[in-house]
Amino acid sequence: MCKTSVRTVATRLFGLAVFVAPAAVLSADLLSVWQAAQTHDPAYRVAKTDQRAGLARLEQAKALARPTVSLTGAVGLTSLYGSTQGAQFYSSQMGSGPYEKAEFNTSIYLGATAKTALVAVQPLFDKSLQAASRQLDLSAQVADLAAEVSRQFLALSVVERFLDVLEAQEMVRLVSQQIGALEAAHAQLEKRLRLGDISRLDVEESLERIAQLRAERIARESQLVTANRLLADLAGGVQVLARPGLQIQKLEGLLRKPLDELVSDLKTTHPLLKSVDLRRQMSLLEVQKYARGQDGVRVQAVGSVGLEGATGYGDYGHASQRSASQFVGVQVVVPLSTGGYRSAKAQELAVEADRLVEERAQRALELEQAARNAHFSAQSGQARLELIASRLATAKKRLTDTDKAYQQGARSTLEWLAAKSSVYEVEGQLFMERLSIARQVARRQAQAGQLLDLEIAQLDQYLR
Repeated sequence: MCKTSVRTVATRLFGLAVFVAPAAVLSADLLSVWQAAQTHDPAYRVAKTDQRAGLARLEQAKALARPTVSLTGAVGLTSLYGSTQGAQFYSSQMGSGPYEKAEFNTSIYLGATAKTALVAVQPLFDKSLQAASRQLDLSAQVADLAAEVSRQFLALSVVERFLDVLEAQEMVRLVSQQIGALEAAHAQLEKRLRLGDISRLDVEESLERIAQLRAERIARESQLVTANRLLADLAGGVQVLARPGLQIQKLEGLLRKPLDELVSDLKTTHPLLKSVDLRRQMSLLEVQKYARGQDGVRVQAVGSVGLEGATGYGDYGHASQRSASQFVGVQVVVPLSTGGYRSAKAQELAVEADRLVEERAQRALELEQAARNAHFSAQSGQARLELIASRLATAKKRLTDTDKAYQQGARSTLEWLAAKSSVYEVEGQLFMERLSIARQVARRQAQAGQLLDLEIAQLDQYLR
């Protein structure tokens, strides 16, 4: 067989191995993984459970303004002595009466006693209670915001792990295609070696390159297994994803909002910052509980009904005593002194409220910096796409020229394989850069607290 025909056959075999990729099995897209993750991820389920617990705190807040009713009862032993002087009484057995200046004495030593009381208390004025009610309401809102922060974190984790799987799959695909092409070319090289057309060095170099690529494929497959495992931890199953189209125009909707507007919205609407604001309000309400003046005064409407009795022996023989009581009125409690505890506690809580102001400023700055970095990374990625696309066009042109020269005998097989490998390398770089842009866009939206269902749907369209 002539040199030209051998090269032509090798070229065609290599081309088939490189450009005819097996169809990927589509079992999931970004939206379906996102939906599965919301029911499967343990951390997000914990946040949702805390959110449901927050709803119960709303009922607690309402209950603090309602009356409390308590029933108490007690039995035991008692000793009592009673003396009444100057009393007036009537007695049908002793005549008509009345009898003046009478004296009554009662004595019981370790007699049996029983008492019971029903008490109802309705708060009328209690700033501590009002503050506690408001705190419970704010606590429920904090739980809602914590769930939203957790959802943002989960959304970003899903996107990034989804992209990790796509990246690992693509690298396995590219390396496998190179191995297939090299093995086909190697078979042709061995035939040419037997014909004496090439040296053994060319064959050995191709074997060495095949061994390197096989080792790389093992590493890439391990990365794919790890990436799939991490995604499965979120979504509940290993995913095989279709190779995406990655049409950059489908991301324009996410990139259309100006960065300054995004940052401005971030500072007022981000759930993490709103959570810090609510925590500061809770701290200020706690200050009210310990502040001086009317904040410690409690006014309550009180109503009670009680029964009490005792029976036993004492100085005057057997005796028994029964009493019933009813009370309806207003009770006022005014704290006079706690030894300085209340004022010191109020001062501590005021400092905590000031600390939360600084914490909010710090978190806002961190979120803004992260959003800006992701935004500029996405922009520079778009610029790099043009550069890589130009490099890819150059690599393909070089491959075309090398291919023609190879068929004419002006280039060696290894030079032809190097040109092919260069195309593979740049194609991989272009694919990874497109994934990187999607990653940075997702981070930009997440840092702004705006990686919601709509944004994930737009990313899903890009990744289809």
